[in-house]
Amino acid sequence: MPRTKKTAPSIEPGPKKLPKTQRSQDIFDAILDATAVVLQQEGIEGLTSNKISQKAGVSVGSFYQYFPNKESVLAELSRRQEERAYVLLRERMVDAEPTMESIAKSMISALASEDFGDIEMRRTLLGQVPLAWARSKSLENDQRLQDMVNTLLDSFGDEIRDGDRDVMTFILIHLVEQLVEAAVWRRPDLIGDPRFINELVLLALRYIRP
Repeated sequence: MPRTKKTAPSIEPGPKKLPKTQRSQDIFDAILDATAVVLQQEGIEGLTSNKISQKAGVSVGSFYQYFPNKESVLAELSRRQEERAYVLLRERMVDAEPTMESIAKSMISALASEDFGDIEMRRTLLGQVPLAWARSKSLENDQRLQDMVNTLLDSFGDEIRDGDRDVMTFILIHLVEQLVEAAVWRRPDLIGDPRFINELVLLALRYIRP
């Protein structure tokens, strides 16, 4: 995964506090949304607490009430992306036609398109947020996604080849994830390209079928 190689702190950067009321939740979410917008428009070089606060429509004091620095808000945005990935994949699986082809294409399209977020924001998170900063959410998300895909593969019975299901699912999920992230990092022109999506679907189906 093309994450930054800089030394990460031993603990995950995070908010000073979590919101407890609807108003504080709205401010918290506005800060994260604004951070994503600034990343899309100006990249990491333009990301400052002042610009985030201005875009969010809150005071700089409100920003620092929840986040101690730029790294903490980037880490929280990365954790939110992890949660968004799981929710998006679950929704696409439910909405797809009940065939392997349809479900695979629906789920892969969700990650390999801008439905999952602006390319510049995704590139910045990959390049600037070490894996350790979002480790707990990433591990939680991996387990939930693995359970979901295991259940899905079980539902297709003989259409899925024999093998250790947990190992197969782990390889399948991370193979697709790594290829999508490589495209975000090295070939952003492929994100949303039907040719790229179709090749990923073909790869996944050939791996899991007898």
